[in-house]
Amino acid sequence: MAISSQLVETSEYDGIVGRTEGLEPARVAGRALVRGKPPLEFQTAMPEFPDSKTEDIVEMFNQKADIRAVPIPIMPAAIDITEINDKDQLLAVGLGDNDLQTVYIDLAATPFLMVSGDTMTGKSTILTSWIKVLKEAEIYAIDSNSMGLYSVMGLPNVINLLESEDSLLDDIKQMLDDRRQQMIEYKRSNKNLNELVRSWKQVVFVIDRLSEFTNGDQYLLKDLLERIVKQERGLKVAVIAADNTIDLTNNWDSLGKAIRDEQTGILLGSLRDQGLFAARFPYGAPEKEFEFGDGYLIVKNKYTGIRCATMKNDLSHVD
Repeated sequence: MAISSQLVETSEYDGIVGRTEGLEPARVAGRALVRGKPPLEFQTAMPEFPDSKTEDIVEMFNQKADIRAVPIPIMPAAIDITEINDKDQLLAVGLGDNDLQTVYIDLAATPFLMVSGDTMTGKSTILTSWIKVLKEAEIYAIDSNSMGLYSVMGLPNVINLLESEDSLLDDIKQMLDDRRQQMIEYKRSNKNLNELVRSWKQVVFVIDRLSEFTNGDQYLLKDLLERIVKQERGLKVAVIAADNTIDLTNNWDSLGKAIRDEQTGILLGSLRDQGLFAARFPYGAPEKEFEFGDGYLIVKNKYTGIRCATMKNDLSHVD
């Protein structure tokens, strides 16, 4: 009605655009006034069908079969992680709530991650799905008493650290020292460091339940992981630790604190009622209704609402 009045009923201009100061638009189709001080005269762009009736124009558009509204995207109930992982250097972990676009984790930029949530929210399921798509990586797994990682222990690139020889820790330390020395040599010779890092195999340590591990007696292994988290950056080595949110929050072991201080990872469930991550949900804003796999990817103080992806055949085991 406002548009019609502005374009046609010149007697009502005072009520629509305010004082017109005597200005009246010319009697040209599409000519009108817009509110301003003083009011401004403008010309509306008109369709280029001067000899056609409105009904004819509508019918012409109705006959064009290729004109369709863009469908509103709907979040799928389950997301197959194998279908969204299409980039070599990035790990696709789910779809974003706002645009349903793939959400990626760059293990080079954020190598130390927490996967947190309440019991039975899918933490171990997510870990096993990540391990299965990281086929080119060298995985060192630390399972819990609930055997959340049992289904992936037989994969060719997965090594069970708790059942390995003590000499394996020496091999890992030697690998870290070798990579650091290679970086030093590349810097001295002004060679391309990116090429060197790309030549290394991605190494990932996965811990199913961090509090159970830090309360155990694997002191040498714990010291090695603490060294990696605190000192060994840029060596293409990542540490991913899962646990209940409350247990991660209250884990004051030096390794647990070092991982928590990174403030990076997946939170399954509400961001509002938790004390693990410093990121905060806006006061008064409503959160979504959470379903299985729903949560947030959090990097420091920034967060993205996501639905996590899993392997289709992993959904039978939820922890």
